[in-house]
Amino acid sequence: RLLALPRDPATESGARASNAALDIAAGGFIARMDADDIASPQRLAIQLQALTEAGLDVVGGQVEMFGERGGVRWYPESHDAIANELLFRSGLTNPSMLARADVLRRARFSEAEAYEEYELQTRLIGQARFGNCAEVVLRQRVHPRQTTRVLDREKRASRQRLLFSYFFRRFPEASLADFRRVFALGVEAPLADAVELARAGDWLARLSRLP
Repeated sequence: RLLALPRDPATESGARASNAALDIAAGGFIARMDADDIASPQRLAIQLQALTEAGLDVVGGQVEMFGERGGVRWYPESHDAIANELLFRSGLTNPSMLARADVLRRARFSEAEAYEEYELQTRLIGQARFGNCAEVVLRQRVHPRQTTRVLDREKRASRQRLLFSYFFRRFPEASLADFRRVFALGVEAPLADAVELARAGDWLARLSRLP
């Protein structure tokens, strides 16, 4: 069914459209996708198999970029690795997401955040089981009019605010200096000296200790 919404110039994310679609979707699963991307022919079969066999609630996959830039954008496969990846970026790309409808309807997307996919993932990761397929499930078009590029400043500000909250939920014992080190790693910012570099390295080593 085509659901046409009037354009809201104040909207800084796709959350409004996604939530409107959630309200009318009748199936047991929700497959999220953007209009300028291309799903692999076996995307839904691959993801549904992974979701049901592993008992997942949300699943993404690997993404092949095309257009202005090529290459494969890699995402970690296990729930714990995705939880760590969220300290640096989204744990799965929004247009590759397949989720159980009841989970997504309860959570919904925040229409107050420009980076709505990151807000959803950091909020839901402690309540639902996440995973990513090893296969490429989506071809993502890279072009100047992408929302991620047009709203880059707004999304960066949204991410920093959300990351601050997520970091201290994960590591309540951490210091503000620890947050600044991890944040610097995520945005590829310089570190002040060798001591700061070593302490940032300690965080990477800690996060790498996964099965």
